[in-house]
Amino acid sequence: MNCKNCGAPINLELKKCKYCGTFHDPKLVPVWNILNNRKFRKTTLYPLSFAFGIITFVLIYFFMFDKLSETELVQLSSIWYSAIVFGLYGYVAEKIITIVIQGKAVDFRSAYKFWSNNLLTNNILLGILARFFFFPFPIFNKMKPLPVAFVGAIIWGLLLIMFFKGVFPAL
Repeated sequence: MNCKNCGAPINLELKKCKYCGTFHDPKLVPVWNILNNRKFRKTTLYPLSFAFGIITFVLIYFFMFDKLSETELVQLSSIWYSAIVFGLYGYVAEKIITIVIQGKAVDFRSAYKFWSNNLLTNNILLGILARFFFFPFPIFNKMKPLPVAFVGAIIWGLLLIMFFKGVFPAL
């Protein structure tokens, strides 16, 4: 028997899928199970987050730029930036967990290596950029895509704050 959400083989002794977290017993389905729905995350949650970030960026820098102070622009950047990172990290984490589900890797870390090595082989520049942008991925091992997206957005958000606090004032 396979998971109705991600297609991974189900361990009938567990109440939910070990890959995507979907509950298999209808009596145990919580309200937030929609976030465990892989199709919803891939087709709605991550693309909407990414689109929100891009739209917010365009509104701020193309339509409101002259109305905002430099301080306000810096403060607002964390909104669009985090939304874009969350969307990208989630989407790529879904691709990586698919590698595990297909049996090409045993865990998230080895699936990331498999994915990034394939990317480097097919397009060196894109592979290098992906390794730079997704540098936290190797620290994840047993995580699911949604927490990976949150942690990625937090890590890059902290890096943005460090840049604005440490480097930006010196420019």
